[in-house]
Amino acid sequence: MTRTLNSHSRRAIIILTRYPEPGAVKTRLVPALGPERAARLHGRMIEHTAYTVSMVAAGLSASCYLFFTGGSARLMKEWLGESFFYHEQEGESLGDRMHNAFSHVFKAGATEVVLTGTDCPELDAAVLTDAFSCMTSHDVVIGPAEDVGTILQGSGTRPAPAFSRTYPGARPQFLSRLSTPHAMQGFQSVILQD
Repeated sequence: MTRTLNSHSRRAIIILTRYPEPGAVKTRLVPALGPERAARLHGRMIEHTAYTVSMVAAGLSASCYLFFTGGSARLMKEWLGESFFYHEQEGESLGDRMHNAFSHVFKAGATEVVLTGTDCPELDAAVLTDAFSCMTSHDVVIGPAEDVGTILQGSGTRPAPAFSRTYPGARPQFLSRLSTPHAMQGFQSVILQD
């Protein structure tokens, strides 16, 4: 079921994540931490991101969405509360899941949408607020991660194809590839500065 946004809010923030099931998350850390501790770490990262997103969304009158794999909407809601619209992720690749989440939220009535994951410790209120500020003059906003990849991606009006269906993954050339006119397919983009 697709809920619609409040009539006063056309902004939305999406979190893409996985329910913290031991053995199913942070699998590269399992040899060092074990499955239980790795799942607890992942859970704390989700809680941090959910708190940050909720606080910023309240200040911007934005709706909050959490698209997940693993677990269920009931488990997510019992754990994280009523601040989010909960939906299972759809799609095979990360790019497909991102595109589908963006599309779902745009269909619900949003006109400015920011998407983030939960592996982004540098994500804070200022970064989220800057992303929405930049969308007044740009179609696409990219928040670079300190290593490679992004900590957030924002889009106004519709999902931008360069970082949704053709998400190139964590590569050093990632941001330079996204900022080319060809990659953006007519979208006006900006990369947030540190």
